[in-house]
Amino acid sequence: MLPFLEVIPSTKLANASVYVEYQHLPKKPAYWHYHPELEIIYIIEGSGIRQVGDNLGDFKPGDFFIFGNNLPHDLHVEGSIDHAKLLLIQIKPELLASNYQFEELEEVIKTINLADRGILIEGFYSDAISYFLRELNMPPLQKLLTLLELFKDISQPHWQARTTQLSSINYKHKPSDNKSDMKAHDRLNTVIQFIQENYHQQIFLKDIADKTFMSPNAFSRWFKQTMNIGFLEHLNKYRIEESCRQMISTSKPLSIISQDCGFESHSSFNRCFTKYKGTSPGKYKTQVTNKLTKNELH
Repeated sequence: MLPFLEVIPSTKLANASVYVEYQHLPKKPAYWHYHPELEIIYIIEGSGIRQVGDNLGDFKPGDFFIFGNNLPHDLHVEGSIDHAKLLLIQIKPELLASNYQFEELEEVIKTINLADRGILIEGFYSDAISYFLRELNMPPLQKLLTLLELFKDISQPHWQARTTQLSSINYKHKPSDNKSDMKAHDRLNTVIQFIQENYHQQIFLKDIADKTFMSPNAFSRWFKQTMNIGFLEHLNKYRIEESCRQMISTSKPLSIISQDCGFESHSSFNRCFTKYKGTSPGKYKTQVTNKLTKNELH
């Protein structure tokens, strides 16, 4: 894949190793990027589609992500709310780079190694998260201690059992500032943004190829080489993840959701959903509804 390098402003991590921010993430064009800093994101409010490495899925309140150094990622807000609220923590790579040999940090390093492919914990809760939200401007030492407390919570068996690695084991990304790669990145962002804006309607290969000034055949080859997945398959996966988000965040019937996500018929939606999720839309919606009800009771 060809994301671009985001340079974290020096004012954020000028004389510190940990930066904490309460952030409003607006609806925006595709922002497929990476950076050398380790990044932690906790979703407080809002939902949408996230892309991490070669993994595509949804995000919702209670989702806890860690993105490893230079791992490409993007969160795209969808739905009636025009923004998401999140806790953002960025960590200088030097903070832990020299501490691999210390057994006190063994569990922390295990978590960071998992984050090389991106990790997700659904329904996560930690006193450290609450403390960060209450005391955003805490002294630097307290930030570091609270961060270690957060990693301690993550390493508990209860949360380890609910930790999912996101991108595939074969996914590799090599950072580059090559001008041709930057051009390819702009082209890729054009494609991603086009999908985000038009997934709900029929998309013809020629239309998207024209956006990139390529022939349909050349575009198909380029997209497969760049994303390690065919364009139609990527589009359908995006539509399925959006349908999952709508099942969670709206009360719309499945017939309307399938139309709103760009499927020409309910039967094609069922086939595609079962292919990618391993279960039917109806069963998935029942499972999600039961899970949400259970969480509300607790």
